[in-house]
Amino acid sequence: MQCIFLDDDTRMLCEAASGFYASATPESRIHFLPASRIAALGWLGFSTDDTEGNFQLMIDFDGEPNLDAVAEIVLTALYEVYGARLGMELEWKSLLADFDPRDSSCIPIG
Repeated sequence: MQCIFLDDDTRMLCEAASGFYASATPESRIHFLPASRIAALGWLGFSTDDTEGNFQLMIDFDGEPNLDAVAEIVLTALYEVYGARLGMELEWKSLLADFDPRDSSCIPIG
């Protein structure tokens, strides 16, 4: 999963990995998501066409960016599509968050 702000932070493009870029050429591609997981991405609003790259979702913000809604989409996709579960180690990069997951004051909920 990756997201980037566009157009002076009025839009955000989020991409969910499709397996497209895991192979040297489209013809040698061997990584595909099962249809049920692609359907889950579609339910979240992502494109379901992975013939030319990752699954994409464009989010338009009406005023202030709603990062809670973006986080909900990303976390739901990680859980429903990619199998992320509580206790699994995830790696992320964020220019907007100064967060250390090893900080004991951050206690997971749920």
